[in-house]
Amino acid sequence: MVNFKPLKQYMLFLTDKLIKKYNIKEPFLDAGGGTGDVSLFLLKKGFNGKLIDFSKEAIKQVKINLKDYKNVKIEHKSIIKEKNKYNLIILWDVVEHIKYDNKIIDHCHKLLNKNGYLIVSYITKNKEWRKDDIMYGHFRRYEIKDIKKQLSKFEILEIWDFTFPIFWLMRRLYVNFIKDFKENRIELTKHSSLRMDYFKFFNKRLSNKILWKPIWYLCYIFKNYNLGHQSLVLVKKI
Repeated sequence: MVNFKPLKQYMLFLTDKLIKKYNIKEPFLDAGGGTGDVSLFLLKKGFNGKLIDFSKEAIKQVKINLKDYKNVKIEHKSIIKEKNKYNLIILWDVVEHIKYDNKIIDHCHKLLNKNGYLIVSYITKNKEWRKDDIMYGHFRRYEIKDIKKQLSKFEILEIWDFTFPIFWLMRRLYVNFIKDFKENRIELTKHSSLRMDYFKFFNKRLSNKILWKPIWYLCYIFKNYNLGHQSLVLVKKI
């Protein structure tokens, strides 16, 4: 559901709050950055950094989306092959797509400078598994205890649910309209950031920030209660 523009905007709204609260600095690595929404947001804040993704289709699109910015590198590569150091790494909608997800988290730990930050989005709760998990090529969902165990090398600062109640309810409704997919998981993952089929109308007609801001603030009230189906997690390398 992260292809739904108001939800993505809300994730950026929360990311901005985390950056300001913890005074997070550049350079950044947008790992598995898809079409570049997070990078664009950070670039507009004056940050510099790099976006990498293993999907050639996504890289082709992100080069168009970020063509006006010189302070970002864009590379077609696996996260595990990155070697530079960063003060901020973003992993949005990545770990659930990867069979050996712990290797990615461990590698991000190596790439961070001391006191650097990692912001990860996790799809949460096994009981929330639905047809869209198959559509996006997910391997798994995470319980909170699994997230804390996976991030045990870091200091966990925040775990914010960003879906309850409105986006959680919307997902419960829209998954009923998803068709079956014949592609394998790798192909589904490659196209996950580009798959807008179910949100074209809503992204076009219902993406006005003025309309959604009151809903964001309602969701913000519930951010610490783990009642929805997806969370943003901020951790620090110590």
